[in-house]
Amino acid sequence: MPDVARCVAGALIRNGKVLLVRRSSHKRHYPGVWDLMGGHLEGDESWEDALRREALEELQVEIESFHPLGTIHDPVEPAEVSVYVVSRWCGEPVNAAPDEHSEIRWFAADELPRSAALDGYDRVVRALTRAMGESVRGNRRG
Repeated sequence: MPDVARCVAGALIRNGKVLLVRRSSHKRHYPGVWDLMGGHLEGDESWEDALRREALEELQVEIESFHPLGTIHDPVEPAEVSVYVVSRWCGEPVNAAPDEHSEIRWFAADELPRSAALDGYDRVVRALTRAMGESVRGNRRG
């Protein structure tokens, strides 16, 4: 039985939209599909520390406020993915990891693309769209 990777994913929400990243076409898992930002935990890193590190590495934002949305078990990698809603951050998100993502884009709940990665989140994406509906103000700082 293969080892289960520990991963984290973050949904930045602003004005009722979520920021998604399109995975680069050369990625081993889910190439070219839309996904939440995130990645693998390193060493004994906590879920929260990994979320902060990934946001800084991938989007150049410093996370200030977040809460857990749920955990999924990805059978493709296999991985346990802890998903968070990020409600406050400092900085304007940019694609700081072009080797990992070909683009980033904001999506409204009714515009969420179908993708193998997001479809795997199913229950979490439904909770995310509820959270997006509740987001009526900008959450960016600085």
